[in-house]
Amino acid sequence: MANMDDNSVSNAIQTVAIASDHAGYLLKADIGNLLKERGYSVLDLGTDGPDSVDYPDFADALADALRDGRAARGILICGTGIGISIAANRHRHIRAAHCHDTTGCAVVPAA
Repeated sequence: MANMDDNSVSNAIQTVAIASDHAGYLLKADIGNLLKERGYSVLDLGTDGPDSVDYPDFADALADALRDGRAARGILICGTGIGISIAANRHRHIRAAHCHDTTGCAVVPAA
């Protein structure tokens, strides 16, 4: 996180980036609200409606946010979870996995 003062670093640690395709935007909104209720700052990278979009664009946006230090963690959502995780894994600093429960999330290795 180069070129960030202490306050910015602290904010990035508490920030979770979220992004989805058109099939996941409602769940993304719910997760964003839950994160805010639990004290996290949420960086919402879209999409925000049911119009068809290309999920790799949103995986790329989240990967960029993590690389640039704007967030410490990220959550990606798409219709199946498979495509967007494959798109995110094209980035060397990302370790994305298709998770559908807390057990699956807990065993994903860090990038």
